Amino acid sequence: MARANTGSFSAVKDSVNAVVRIFKEGEENSDNFLGSGFFFKHACHLLIITNSHVLQGGGNRFYIHLWDGCICKATRCDRGCKSDLAALRIIDDYKSLNKTDLAIANNNYEVEYLDLLFAIGAPGKFPNSISCVTVMNAKQAGKYVEPNHRNASRNTYIQYAGSTWEGSSGGPLVNSYGKVVGVVSCVFQCSFGFAIPHTELLKFLEQDIFYQNSTYFSSTTAKRQLSSVGVKTNANLEVVKVEPGCGADIKGVRVGYKLDQINDQKISTPYTMLEIKNPSFFEFIKLEESETVSLRLHSEFLSDESIENDQSYLDSNVKESFSK
Repeated sequence: MARANTGSFSAVKDSVNAVVRIFKEGEENSDNFLGSGFFFKHACHLLIITNSHVLQGGGNRFYIHLWDGCICKATRCDRGCKSDLAALRIIDDYKSLNKTDLAIANNNYEVEYLDLLFAIGAPGKFPNSISCVTVMNAKQAGKYVEPNHRNASRNTYIQYAGSTWEGSSGGPLVNSYGKVVGVVSCVFQCSFGFAIPHTELLKFLEQDIFYQNSTYFSSTTAKRQLSSVGVKTNANLEVVKVEPGCGADIKGVRVGYKLDQINDQKISTPYTMLEIKNPSFFEFIKLEESETVSLRLHSEFLSDESIENDQSYLDSNVKESFSK
């Protein structure tokens, strides 16, 4: 049975303001755009999410056309991943842009058969277009979609029925709440298409984004502070390493514990950590016994600026603050 659409369609309409057309440098004033993309705020950076195949042959610099005709420059900032995803970073001053930043559905959100979704992009070179589509298969095997791709056997796609044409690739697939649940990747004969699930997008944002000096943004403020007190976690937020003698070791954090909370926010995925500024409180839980261990940083070590610009200060002083 199809899931009832209880969201506000106004959120879907507002999503149009987040969708862009991507042009190769030097062709920004032509009709030869490469594909679609959408704005996503990645902490202090404004990203444009799109497909890797959209950017092929375009170099590293691109021009972005917004829904209102505004044009800005962007550069690629991903290292490439196993699925067809890519990211651009706006290099102009973007604070005055008239745009919307889309939110991505929670990692636990599941797309289901017959869900009514909305593909937004520029099909057939017509910008700012919304197509209503219906899910045919929420987990279509990649071997049927891209049989010649080296990772096809491991990829899954959302297969949907609806009109999305060439030019839609890289655009968002959103639910009735305006939350991104997929990235349009390929279209077959204008009658149905495929989108990369948002769960793959979340992994991509966690693992494959980098900025200047190849510093991956998965090393968030929260992650750096955890590292500075001797804790390393895996993709499931489980502690896989505790440095002997560091603050976390002194407080009783052990391998096998799981990061459960930062400040007053429960942490369900590594992606959740991206949205937390000035993390000052970490809570770990021992799964087998529901035992918790809490760590709190002193306020003088919580400046984002000091964390970004003086890692040695953080390494030496945060450890000391934990041991007091």
